[in-house]
Amino acid sequence: MDNNIIRIGDKCTGCGICKSICPKECIEMKRNKEGFIYPIVDKNKCISCGKCLEYCNAIGEEKRNYKFSVFAGWTIDKEIYNQSSSGGIASSISKYIIANGGIVYGTMLTEDFKTKFIRIDKIDDIKKIQGSKYTQGNIFSVIDLIKKDSSEKRLLLIIGTPCQIAAVKKSIKDIPDNIYFIDLICHGVTNDYLFNLYREELERKYGGTLYSYKYRDKSLGGIDRKETFEIVKLNGIKKKYFRKVIDSPFYYGYLNNIILRKSCYRCKYKNINREGDISLGDYWGAYLEFKNIKSDSGISKVIINSPKGAKLLGKIPDLVLIKSEKQYMSEVNDYSVGIEKRKLFFQKLSDYSFSTKNKILKPKHYILRKVYSTFPTNIRKYLHIWRK
Repeated sequence: MDNNIIRIGDKCTGCGICKSICPKECIEMKRNKEGFIYPIVDKNKCISCGKCLEYCNAIGEEKRNYKFSVFAGWTIDKEIYNQSSSGGIASSISKYIIANGGIVYGTMLTEDFKTKFIRIDKIDDIKKIQGSKYTQGNIFSVIDLIKKDSSEKRLLLIIGTPCQIAAVKKSIKDIPDNIYFIDLICHGVTNDYLFNLYREELERKYGGTLYSYKYRDKSLGGIDRKETFEIVKLNGIKKKYFRKVIDSPFYYGYLNNIILRKSCYRCKYKNINREGDISLGDYWGAYLEFKNIKSDSGISKVIINSPKGAKLLGKIPDLVLIKSEKQYMSEVNDYSVGIEKRKLFFQKLSDYSFSTKNKILKPKHYILRKVYSTFPTNIRKYLHIWRK
């Protein structure tokens, strides 16, 4: 067997570090038929040096010795909070970094609705990287810039999924004190190809062109996750729509583990061995744990994984942090059911596109769930408690 990255197979997370460090430049990152990016090796150029395997984040296990701390948190900066999908913690940290002459790397949703890593050093640009994105951004597109910035003395913040953060850390090796990492408590990633199929479906259904899209919009209130989008109709009039998870085949497929990257089903970061100095995600169930929190909407789970992370958070103004006494494990959902549905979905994808005709993306007991979703938050809160 060749001593190169092809050996990794489905464990590949798509970070692309192998491409950036290959001494023979014989690795390209290309999409497979499912739309996910994987490395392709030119065997005529490869010398089987194994450097790509040395840097691969899918290989090996790392243990953390630092005793982590868990908090529920949000910012009291209203502008940041209202534009954020959750509590606005990442944006508040980004604002501090940039205000002190630093640089931030994160993902934005482009005009053609693709997830893209960008470099920002202006506070006004923070809004570009706010909000949830569930399609995978290509961290390898900015690796060279990150390496260059890491050699300077400016503060540097990298925000990404745990596998992306691991890839950046391996590429830099000796991490200087001016670099901070935030890893996201990640459910998994899907891809731009599948979202584009969904986009085409929306445009057909609503009769127009997709103008804007938000994976998550908490401005509507409640504990439900909602997507919002604007369609420019054929007559030029722009109309805004919102849909709950139960009515969105893309959202339902993502949350029910049907359209994820294969490596996400056995992700080695779904535990306490985090890569970031700080881990951030949604604090679902916060309103059940803390008496003074009335809803899940706009509450972040903040996990401090290193002394650097603790020190950085202590410098951020306008944050509310409430310590949790509960032991924490990141995404621990049983993905086994999703794997079987995933196979069926991609088998039928060529026949059905991303259409709702594909019943795999329609929840069981749809009517009951639809009725349940109409219940007020306080009633569902007690139903959650009762179910326990």
